[in-house]
Amino acid sequence: MKKTYLELFKNTFKGRNDAYGVAKGLCVKESLTDEVLLNHFMYGKEHVGVYPLLQDGTSYWIAIDFDNWDFENVKLCSERLKNHYQLSNYVEVSKSKGFHIWLFFNEPVLAKKSRVVVKHIVDEVAEGKIYELFPKQDVIPENGYGNYINLPLFYPLAQQGKTVFLNMENGGEPHKDQWGVLQSLKKAGKQTIEEIIQVNSLLNEEKAKIITPSTSEERHGLPCVRKMLSEGVKEGCRDKVAFVLAKQLRNTGMPKDIALDVLMGWDKKNQPPLGGGVLLKKIDSAMKGYRGYDCDDPLIKQFCDKSCPVYKKKEKKETKFERVDSIGKVRDVITTNFPSLWSPVETCLSVVSQLRIQDISHPFSLVLIGMPSSSKTTVLSFFYDIDNISYKSDKFTPRSFVSHASNVQRDKLEKIDLLPRIRNKVFITPEMAPIFGAQRDDLLENFSVLTRVLDGEGFTSESGVHGGRGYKGEYLFMWLGASTPIKPNVWKLMGNLGARLYFYKMADEEEETSKLVQQVIKDKVYKHKVRDCSQVVSNYLRTFWAIQREKIVWEGERDDNEVLNRIAELSQVLCCLRGAVNVWKSDYSDGDKPFQYQQPVVEKAYRATQLLYNLARGHAVLFGRNYLNEEDLPIVKKVALSSAPYERVSVMDALIRNEGIIDTTGLSEAINCSDRTALRIMESFKVLGIVDLDNVGASHLTIMRLKDKFKWLLEDEQFNF
Repeated sequence: MKKTYLELFKNTFKGRNDAYGVAKGLCVKESLTDEVLLNHFMYGKEHVGVYPLLQDGTSYWIAIDFDNWDFENVKLCSERLKNHYQLSNYVEVSKSKGFHIWLFFNEPVLAKKSRVVVKHIVDEVAEGKIYELFPKQDVIPENGYGNYINLPLFYPLAQQGKTVFLNMENGGEPHKDQWGVLQSLKKAGKQTIEEIIQVNSLLNEEKAKIITPSTSEERHGLPCVRKMLSEGVKEGCRDKVAFVLAKQLRNTGMPKDIALDVLMGWDKKNQPPLGGGVLLKKIDSAMKGYRGYDCDDPLIKQFCDKSCPVYKKKEKKETKFERVDSIGKVRDVITTNFPSLWSPVETCLSVVSQLRIQDISHPFSLVLIGMPSSSKTTVLSFFYDIDNISYKSDKFTPRSFVSHASNVQRDKLEKIDLLPRIRNKVFITPEMAPIFGAQRDDLLENFSVLTRVLDGEGFTSESGVHGGRGYKGEYLFMWLGASTPIKPNVWKLMGNLGARLYFYKMADEEEETSKLVQQVIKDKVYKHKVRDCSQVVSNYLRTFWAIQREKIVWEGERDDNEVLNRIAELSQVLCCLRGAVNVWKSDYSDGDKPFQYQQPVVEKAYRATQLLYNLARGHAVLFGRNYLNEEDLPIVKKVALSSAPYERVSVMDALIRNEGIIDTTGLSEAINCSDRTALRIMESFKVLGIVDLDNVGASHLTIMRLKDKFKWLLEDEQFNF
């Protein structure tokens, strides 16, 4: 058994055999023997690291090291690799506070190719977060071995649930059979890497960078580093500079002993010198990667050079944007590229702009609803990655608002909590169907959290691991999401809890053959359309934020009273339409017995009125107004009528089209259902307080009449369904 495990371990984590690393940060320039490996995974005597980069610039695997990423983001990265690029990967929880993702190859792959591929993929989800790749270099450094990474399954830590592989299909729990994971590894082929490079043009102009560390000052990379090494530093900044130098030397792949020699030579120029003991500690910290440094640090900034690639990269990141201060220009670009999408984009903009109105304190959540490929996520993509305005998450759970992750120390949880990260921003979730499609108990828990968070007053929760924690005070944010149509049980649950989510129903368009051909062959490439629309939306919002540095003061006294009345009346209709009707049969043995109804759960219209009023205000400020007029009503109507169960909206539409009165037969024909179903719906509408029912004639035909308080719907053409 021991021999079997040993061979499996050796074949899985192939690397250099003439040297290995140990947990103290040292390079052991001896053969990586069977005894060394057994002491690692079987006897637990020494935590061993392996150097992945072979002398020909290839490696059998690549690993990603996430020091400060939360589990959900690591999972997202893992899914991105697997689902979008067909790269099987394996997540390991590291010995301290982070995670590793391992990808294995069935033959050696050039490090410059595997690194550029993995970096391309991880950067798609990293959003600026730091990570490291092993191998760290494209080719073997002169006088060095590259960088080692600690191997998984170190026996003492594995017993504590660390350095083990996680089952990502089971919430990130450790796999019960770790050796079974190694036995069933799926390895990528060289051809897969080549195809990803070709499709994404990743190496068109890229050449391998050969890093050759030496004690020669002019060969140490960055201008600031060369300047530090050549001049030495005075007391007061020696400590910081020593760490920066150690970090930079580590990044070149320089072994610990050579790095110490370089720093000792530099230290002789200091006033006074730090000494070898201090320098060794700095190298240890740098090798472990416990902290980073920033070019904006006052002690480092004095050494900066504008020709430095790091400086240029940072300067490039802070890009200027084209000023777009006209909503008309946004509309023109959207309608030119996607003629049918201006209405949902306009509505989403009306949600986002609420963040710039002074007295708005309620989050507004808008979910675009439609069939697959109905352009929901296309609309949302226009709002992605807008600096300091939007925050996108491809996958989240309501629990992530305030985390109680058991594998994270309590004092570190604040860094991974979602709620503070989306404060005063628009939160974008392109796929919400999993939340709506959860099992009943999970669904109830999801909506209990969402209900509280969407009050805008923070959120606190309890757990057996970390006790009580959370946030209090005003936590304003806006929320844009997308989902396929909502099931009846979800509408009922929202009705019972008090609905906080609002919806926008995407248009159902007929797909004509000629239009599909035009779109595929003759029209502008889809991704170019999305790029143009994303750019104009981003530039408009960034311009809006730059102009409105102070929030807009609302002039409520100038609001059109007729508009206010219509919003209030529409809110009352909405609350009735999405009320919860709880029904049971009085005698289960006789299916012909009439249904019995409890008192319906119908929310008071105050909150709905306030939120729809805020939506109208968001629309008004897009057009340069700080007061409402009738132009702000159509999107309010659209959202209100999309935010109730579709069957009920269809029934209300049939009722309005028949001038407020319809019988059982007429309703069954209008919504294509049986008379019995039509009668059940009529009873529900009566219980909800929308209609009165009468029985007429010998056949006792049931007639449904719209109540007087809703007859304004018949009089105002703008509000006809």
